[in-house]
Amino acid sequence: MSHSNHAENLLVMLHEITDLNVVLFQDSGVEVFREESVHFPEEVMKLYNADLNALFKLLLEKDSGVYEFDSTWQYKLLGKTIEVDGLRYVLIVGPFLIETIDVFQHSLERGLSHDQHLQLQFIAEQLPIISPMKMNAYGKLMSLEPTVFDENFKIHAIDTGEKKKNQDTPNQIVKMKETDIELIELRYKIEDQLLEQVKKGNSAEAERLVIESYNYFNFEERMPKQPIRLLKNLSIIFHTLVRREARNAKVPAILVHRTSEKFAREIEELKRVSEFEELRRRMIKTYADLSKSEALSGYSGTVRKVIEHLQVHFDRPLNKDELAEKCYVHPSHLSRKFKQETGMTVKEYQQKIRIERAIEILDNEKLSVEEVAWFIGYEDPSYFTRVFKNKTGLTPSDYRLRRTKTK
Repeated sequence: MSHSNHAENLLVMLHEITDLNVVLFQDSGVEVFREESVHFPEEVMKLYNADLNALFKLLLEKDSGVYEFDSTWQYKLLGKTIEVDGLRYVLIVGPFLIETIDVFQHSLERGLSHDQHLQLQFIAEQLPIISPMKMNAYGKLMSLEPTVFDENFKIHAIDTGEKKKNQDTPNQIVKMKETDIELIELRYKIEDQLLEQVKKGNSAEAERLVIESYNYFNFEERMPKQPIRLLKNLSIIFHTLVRREARNAKVPAILVHRTSEKFAREIEELKRVSEFEELRRRMIKTYADLSKSEALSGYSGTVRKVIEHLQVHFDRPLNKDELAEKCYVHPSHLSRKFKQETGMTVKEYQQKIRIERAIEILDNEKLSVEEVAWFIGYEDPSYFTRVFKNKTGLTPSDYRLRRTKTK
C-alpha cells in the first residue's frame, strides 16, 4: 500500500474518532481532502474558510509539531504539517470549543452587528465542546505516522464455542395477550386526549390526565438496567408530541423552537428518576399555555404573517413598508387590518414582544440592563427602562430584584 493511501486512512480515522472537521492542504494551498461533521451556513462558512487559510499560512512557517489556533470567533483549530511521499501537506482539525461562549458579552465587547451576533450564536450552539485533555489526545493522534492506519487492520473475534441465544433460536411471532392489547389501546386513547388538551390550551385538564394515567405508561421492562436513558428517550418522544400540538394550534414557529431548545437541554441534563415526572408536567403546562396565549389561528393570513415576522425579528428596526410588501398589501391597509384584529398597532405589538423577551431574560439570565436592552433591539438603555416601566410598572432592575426576593 502507498503512503498516500495510508495518509488518507489517517484522515478518515481522525474524522471518525474526533467527530470533527478534517481538512488537508498541499503546500501550494490546494485543498485535497475535507470531511465535515459540522455544516455551516454560508456566512459562517466564509469565516471558517478564512481561518483555515490563515492557519495554513502560519503552519507553513512552523516545524512539524501540532499547533493550537485561537479564532477571533472563539473557537479553536489544531494544525500541523505532514510529509507524504516527499510532499508537504498541512493538516487541520476542528473547529471546536473548550468552554461555552458568552455570546452577549462577546458581541458587546467586539461591537458586533446583529448578523455577526447571529453567526457567533450559531458557533456557540453548534460546535462541540471538548476538554483540554481530549484536545491533547487529538493532537497526539495527529502526530502518529500515517502507516499506523493500515486498512487491512481488523479486530478478530474469539470463538468461545457458545452461540448467542438469538442465533440458535429462530425468530418467533409471539401472540399478544388480550390484556396487553387493551392496555396499548388505552394508552393511545389517553395520549390523544392529552394532546388535544395541549392544543386547546387547557393545561389543567392535560395535567389531570397525566396524573390519573401515570401507571399506564410504565416501560421499565424495556431497559431495566438503564432507567435514566429510558426516561430520557421517553421524554424526547413525549416532548416531540406536545411540541407538534403547539404548532398545530398555530403557535409561531420561533416560539415553539425557543421552548423546544430549552426542554431539549433540560432532558439531557436530568440525572434522577424523580425529576422526570416534574419535567413532563412542566412541558405540558408550558406548551398548553403557549397554545392558549400565542396561537394565531384566530387571525387572518396577513396578520399572522406579520406577527410571525415580529416574533423572529423583534430586535430589528420596524419597517412597515417592507412588511406590507411581504404581505402584498398597502402599508395603510396593513396598519388598519392589524389594529382591527389585534387591538394594537404594529409598533405596540413589537414592543409587547420585546418586553416579554426582556422579562424572560431577566428571569433566567445574569445580563446587565444594558445587555438586555441591546439584545431585544433598544440601543438606548434609558429608553428601554422607560418602556419597560410603562408596560410593567417596574424598572428592569426593580423587576429583577423583586423576582430574586420571591424565589
